[in-house]
Amino acid sequence: MKTLWTFGDSFTERYTDKYNWSQDYIKWKGYVPKVYGDIISDKLNIDLKNMAKAGSDNYTILERVCENVDKIKDDDLIIIGWSAPIRFRLVNQNETKWISIRESNKNEIDLFGKMISESTLQEILINRTALLYTNEVNNWIKLLNQTFKYNKIIQWSPFIKNFNGIYLNEFNRIKNETNVELKDHHPSEMGHIELANRFISIINKNII
Repeated sequence: MKTLWTFGDSFTERYTDKYNWSQDYIKWKGYVPKVYGDIISDKLNIDLKNMAKAGSDNYTILERVCENVDKIKDDDLIIIGWSAPIRFRLVNQNETKWISIRESNKNEIDLFGKMISESTLQEILINRTALLYTNEVNNWIKLLNQTFKYNKIIQWSPFIKNFNGIYLNEFNRIKNETNVELKDHHPSEMGHIELANRFISIINKNII
């Protein structure tokens, strides 16, 4: 059976009680809403492999695709949601796992012990605002389009303007649905429906 593979960060991962923002939204809704991958899977009657993880940087997203490249069949659908290029990753002080660094968690300096200073993290974040980091993602997009040339593949981002993927930033967000009772910028249930409908339209028109 055909499978839909989704990769990305918190804009693609399912709502879960692992994160405060998601937990609060689930509590506000009274149930766990579906994300765009679930909606597409239901509408097209195909399996779903959601490989996204909240807070991921683009290196981690690319690595997750690479880890699954031998499992993706030629007729499978692929949707990759790229994150902000400013994010990057470093190995923790025990050298046992990657830690994704973004502006909101740069103060988690204790994860690195004496390996990295807070000022170094800040300097790297400033450096990564350069356009070359967007061009880096563009080259990955080109590579993956060639790697999966027998698949329908959509590469998009709510963060990166003027790149070689699809920039999608106009959709309903949690803060909109809750009238800012929850001040969160992630897609709401309606936002995920909007994204799913947009992706299904692209899939059906085969204009990827």
